[in-house]
Amino acid sequence: MKPVAEYPHCYFSGKLAQLNLPEELRYLEPISENFFWSWHKEGIEIFRSIDPITWESVEHNPRRLLRQVDEFLLWQKACDIDYIERVKRFYDKQQAYLSSSPASYQGITTENPVAYFCAEYGIHSSLPLYSGGLG
Repeated sequence: MKPVAEYPHCYFSGKLAQLNLPEELRYLEPISENFFWSWHKEGIEIFRSIDPITWESVEHNPRRLLRQVDEFLLWQKACDIDYIERVKRFYDKQQAYLSSSPASYQGITTENPVAYFCAEYGIHSSLPLYSGGLG
């Protein structure tokens, strides 16, 4: 079996910084690296509003969107103060969630942990999972 990295069509090893994202949009990268955005309408809208047509064509995958969208559209968003503020607010919300202590999760603690994942249902359509043999 070959390592995933030998299949460039399936694996993207680069960083979004290679896109030369405008500095004003720097928070889009960390937002896109965590599925927190997919749980919140404002997170989805941050990416969809960049280019709704490309958003649909990349199947709601923010990483692919940022690699494929016309650079001119990114620069337009970088000049949109309302958009920049929404991105920053959402980034702050994401960071607050990620840095919150386990005690804030309604009684889930290190002594009383909960973990559940079922690949059959997936996480989001932008994360392809193969669930062979489940049917």
